[in-house]
Amino acid sequence: AESNSRLLCEVAIEKTTEFERSMANVACVLIGHVVESERVAIRDQQGVKIDLPWQQLKQVWQSPLAF
Repeated sequence: AESNSRLLCEVAIEKTTEFERSMANVACVLIGHVVESERVAIRDQQGVKIDLPWQQLKQVWQSPLAF
């Protein structure tokens, strides 16, 4: 059976404290920030993992459904 084990939430910066307070008893972590850009960049402690135009990532994501 499938079950939801992970959720991704987008929270306005001015609501961050309120959101974190409401999730006090739930394991959660901030994984990034949304910025105005034509690119998606994913970094970790070792450096950049992905830095590509969002249009290219969308095309790859949708390609399995293009039949």
